Amino acid sequence: MIKPERLIRTFLEMARIPGLSKNEDRIAAELVRRLQKLGVKYKFDKPFAGGKVGNLVAYLKGSVSAPPLMLNAHIDTVGPMEHWGFRRTGNWLLSKGKSILGSDDRSGVAVILETLAHLQESQAPCPPLEIVFTVQEEIGLMGSKSLDYKLITARHGIVLDSDSPLQPVIAAPEAYKLVFRVLGKAAHAGVSPETGINAIAIAGKAIAGMKLGRIDFETTANIGVISGGSATNIVPGFAEARGEARSHNNKKLQAQIKHMRNAFKSAVKEAGRAGAEFQGLPRLEEQIIFDYPRMRLPEKSVMVRLLKGAAKALGQELNPKVGGGGSDANIFNAHGIETLILGSGMHQVHTTSERLNLNELFLAAEMLAKAIQLYPAFTRGR
Repeated sequence: MIKPERLIRTFLEMARIPGLSKNEDRIAAELVRRLQKLGVKYKFDKPFAGGKVGNLVAYLKGSVSAPPLMLNAHIDTVGPMEHWGFRRTGNWLLSKGKSILGSDDRSGVAVILETLAHLQESQAPCPPLEIVFTVQEEIGLMGSKSLDYKLITARHGIVLDSDSPLQPVIAAPEAYKLVFRVLGKAAHAGVSPETGINAIAIAGKAIAGMKLGRIDFETTANIGVISGGSATNIVPGFAEARGEARSHNNKKLQAQIKHMRNAFKSAVKEAGRAGAEFQGLPRLEEQIIFDYPRMRLPEKSVMVRLLKGAAKALGQELNPKVGGGGSDANIFNAHGIETLILGSGMHQVHTTSERLNLNELFLAAEMLAKAIQLYPAFTRGR
């Protein structure tokens, strides 16, 4: 059986361990200890991008002849973690307000560990499992992007990384990162401002002319970081703006990116000045960086039908939803692993008001265990 109090205890024990992206070595070591206790074999792939440890892949042989099923949760967190603490109020665990709680994604990790313990104790029939604990998810899905895919053979998977287990995410947008650099001309702001070109003013005009936020029901855009200048008495000769654009529709996404680029191009062109001393200035440099691909599972896909079957067996009704963010599931789907995102009760993540719904946490573990039990029947003959 899934044991609620053990599940909660496991979450708290995992959540209190620091694990900022690239520094997941302590949480990885604790996972290894627990996997060894469960008798589950594991491998690490190589560390990358300055990380202390690579992705951790565990293997449960299973007792039923079926294709392997992949389970995933990421083990890194955002900050702050320095003053980690929690309080329990009814069916909620809440951060004390000075740190994150860590439900993103230690709740997913705890659900997987509790499910493995349940399978061991109950001796319930199960298919082979390939469990991928990814690192560096929070800084651009780097773990799933850098995973050695020769370590897994599964063609279906479940990512634990959302809120309600009854609303699995079956679609997520494609995304690009955008970097715009405006090169102006520095000058003394009090003595000779007319000899300078204000790069911040140009960037500001460009951003002011952009459509940002919710563009339509499937497209969003944002400028999130602006930097430039060096002192209040210097006309800034440099400004940089960093942003993103996302959409479930590639044509709309490319149109939004073009719009944002044109806003900067027009602002730079309008700020052009005559004179040899301004030749080639102002100038625009830009980077348009593909971040991750869109994902979309049809209602008739194996994983959607499987999760509906698991919910029904538990007397629940599933209502799949379209997400607005990216996750490791985007990358797994791009690698041909049909993957959806199952919620584990996390709410208000990435804030010091983070909270975990314990009823949803428990239901996530029950649904995962039931999905594992039903999986062979949904893949028979494949």
